[in-house]
Amino acid sequence: MAANQNRFEEDELKDNAYHLVAALRAVADAHDQMKPYAVELLGTRTSLVEKRFAKNLRELSDGTTTKTLIDLANWIEGKYKTGDLTNPPENLSADLSPISPEDSLMIVAEESGDSASSVVDQVQNTPDRPLPGESVGHDDPLPDASGVECEDSPPASTAFVECVSDPAVLELPTFVEDLDDKFESTQLTTEPAAFDESIIAGLVHDALGEEMAECEKDNAETVLHIQNCEAVRQEAVRFYDQLSNSSEASIEILSQVPPLPEDVPDASRVLIESRLQSLALISKMIKRLEGRIVPIDLPLSWDMPAVRGTEQSLLTIATAAESAEVARTRIKEDLRSASLARYSLVTLPKEAGKKITKDLIDFVSRHLLPIVDSLDDGETYAKPLLEPEHGTSTNEFANIILGVYGSVRKEFLLALTTIGITVTNVSCGTLIDYESQEPFDSEPESTLPDETVLSVSRNGYQRQTESIPQRTIRMAQVIIVKNPRSAN
Repeated sequence: MAANQNRFEEDELKDNAYHLVAALRAVADAHDQMKPYAVELLGTRTSLVEKRFAKNLRELSDGTTTKTLIDLANWIEGKYKTGDLTNPPENLSADLSPISPEDSLMIVAEESGDSASSVVDQVQNTPDRPLPGESVGHDDPLPDASGVECEDSPPASTAFVECVSDPAVLELPTFVEDLDDKFESTQLTTEPAAFDESIIAGLVHDALGEEMAECEKDNAETVLHIQNCEAVRQEAVRFYDQLSNSSEASIEILSQVPPLPEDVPDASRVLIESRLQSLALISKMIKRLEGRIVPIDLPLSWDMPAVRGTEQSLLTIATAAESAEVARTRIKEDLRSASLARYSLVTLPKEAGKKITKDLIDFVSRHLLPIVDSLDDGETYAKPLLEPEHGTSTNEFANIILGVYGSVRKEFLLALTTIGITVTNVSCGTLIDYESQEPFDSEPESTLPDETVLSVSRNGYQRQTESIPQRTIRMAQVIIVKNPRSAN
């Protein structure tokens, strides 16, 4: 009877050992697969890894964890392959002895970085948690020493489940509170890992390498922004030069308008005089254009980003740190400030180019387009003077005025084309395009559907160049159809 009992205990212990060997090798294989990700995460410049995981990542990256697991599996397998379990060594017996609830809970808390009470809460709130006395199920049997699967093997270990299911843990809050205090005191007294000169040199070398690579990228981006800024500046200069020429030509055209003939009928004279006053006002607006131009203020040369950190300065920072983690953090903080300084240099030409474009478009919208609008309105109001009832003298003078409006408008449209700005094309008789048009007024027209464009009350403008996709500078104002609702 006693012999059978001993044999059963020996078989159970042997099965547990081989379950543990298989589990250790599976974990080792998983760690080996995680190695490249650990290396990449440790090498990330802006790593968000918390300090308590840095040691585990380093062990994963250099294979220490994998080797330890494999060595442990081989050691256990070597002890049990012979099947001699009658007198196991004392150290092996101690290693395989049950873990107390307190020790098990402390191990889990230290590994996870959580408090003991937090670990207990997590396990208690986990669905399908085993109850006291229940075994933990497993799907597939693990191999025994001969490679044959064991169909009815017990679980490898239920120490932690038994721990958190123990009444002493579940019913006595002071037990968990004491473990929390013990855990916190252990964390506070943990000594930082020592690091030597080779580790310091490696940290500095890697940091300088990253800094130089980032600096090269910043330099390339800065050069691109400088080129774009210079292209925008040259475009603005060409526009303002053409605008100056157009203004001078327009003033010359306006100055050549002849005086009002004496034989113009009184009824027509009032209309013609209002057009002449319009031309005089346009002349004043043109003369004020030059004073409204925003000057282009750019530096003669741009400062280029440079590597701020030096090997000596980074060595000083790293040497003063108490651990490799602290050294790495301080080096990154120092180089981060250098990165911000470089970023400001990168954005200077970019923002300068944006400001030139913004000032240019604002000038066109606020000062130049109103002049062109006045020319369009003046031409619209002068056309009725061509009617025969106004007489030949009035008709001839109206043609002169219309020619002046057209010639001056042509000069300013020429200036706008130097920066890719043109009049938006509006097709009357088609539905309104709300991307480039806006309704100014509506009229009924039974033969056309609602929102059909009838006419343009104010021109719209759009800009498009080789480097700039089409965009609306100003919406066209149109009159659209809106028919009354029927009684039905």
